[in-house]
Amino acid sequence: MSAMTLDTLKVAKRLRDAGFSEAQAESVTESIRESVSGQDLVTKARLDAGLGSLKADLRAEIADIKAEIIKRMFGAMLAQGALVVTLVKFLPGR
Repeated sequence: MSAMTLDTLKVAKRLRDAGFSEAQAESVTESIRESVSGQDLVTKARLDAGLGSLKADLRAEIADIKAEIIKRMFGAMLAQGALVVTLVKFLPGR
């Protein structure tokens, strides 16, 4: 990823035009430059890539959850079927 560029001269000029002294404008501009340099800033491309990865992870998790639900439902149906067979087999009067 490329570093974010900051036009420090343009920032300092805008600050001076807004009434900052030369020293104030330079100090604020330097503070801004320091705060953005080395930061891991998010670009649209990185955000899209991260969201794509997250969506893929969620799809995989959803598929796992669906498989688990089906497995448990099948197990419950087998247990119910066995219970019905047992009840019918051992009902009095047969």
